[in-house]
Amino acid sequence: MPLVFSLVAALAMALAVLASASRGGALSLAAGALAFAALRVSSRARAEGSRRGARVRGVAPLAAVALAAAGLIAVLPAESRGRIATLAGASFRLDTWKGALRLAASSPWLGSGLGSFEDAYPRFKRGFGVNRVEHAENDYLEVLAETGLLGWVLALSTAALLALAVWRAPRRASAPEDRGVATGALAGLCALLVHSAFDFNLRIPSNAVLAALLAAIAASTAGARPGSRAAAGALAAAAGALAFAVVAQPVDPWPGAREKARLAALAQTRDVAALRLERADAALRSVLRRRPALAEAWLLLGGTWLGRGEREPGLALARYALSLDPERPDLASGAAALARWSDARPATPQPAEAPAPGEREP
Repeated sequence: MPLVFSLVAALAMALAVLASASRGGALSLAAGALAFAALRVSSRARAEGSRRGARVRGVAPLAAVALAAAGLIAVLPAESRGRIATLAGASFRLDTWKGALRLAASSPWLGSGLGSFEDAYPRFKRGFGVNRVEHAENDYLEVLAETGLLGWVLALSTAALLALAVWRAPRRASAPEDRGVATGALAGLCALLVHSAFDFNLRIPSNAVLAALLAAIAASTAGARPGSRAAAGALAAAAGALAFAVVAQPVDPWPGAREKARLAALAQTRDVAALRLERADAALRSVLRRRPALAEAWLLLGGTWLGRGEREPGLALARYALSLDPERPDLASGAAALARWSDARPATPQPAEAPAPGEREP
């Protein structure tokens, strides 16, 4: 009975992936299923020797995977089958990959910085100007763009060492049940790694946790080895430090800075405007120290400088904001509005206007 429940659960999850019409998900599902079948054939051949009967029985997992795949495809809606079978709409992903490579080439050794892809990418985007791209739709390209060749090689080397450590888990497992669990965990890892080539898969916390869990399950089935406790302690300490860094990360100052700039634009007297512009300037500078490629922050900073009468520096900042995201239409219209407002603004500052009795400043 547990075997039946496990089989039904696996088929239901596979059907959910296919019904989502995600082509990357379908490819990763196929890769995981093939990896599972290949690992089962290999482990069974090693366990039973090279007898002809063992090899024949080893082909059974491949036949089962093919039969399950045919059944799942047969019950899929026509819309899902049609989308999975075509490359319609793939141009956005291809253009994003090309842009990510251009971003990586702009700083090939050290990259643009971890977590900076969303801000750094717009300069290298070609087409799809109204779309805000947050990730490279490819984990490997995003790591390359953010960390450069040095970080990319380090990340892949670490992943390769971990893969070698868990790849032998089915061989080391003593019980058949442990070998089966290790095989399933490794097949799941294979599916996740393939999916990372078509999406920002491991940037999703639940998927990253799932990958870590599968690696831990695969490694645990091999039993304790010399030095494994020390390695596990080091990994646990690293994970704890990372979790602490995430929890202790300060709140993003960008929303507050944007609100300060909005309030400065609503000020009705010169004294109030000067105070609010000063606060907005300080807040925007703080944002740009953390996110130096955030085009909207540069545009608002240019607006604060224009509000203080610094026309040429303010317009220069607005032009610089446009250079960071040249294909964004709302950014261009905002810069044009600032230029028109600056042209229409009186050259000499107006005297301060005292509020009417009982009137409060907004």
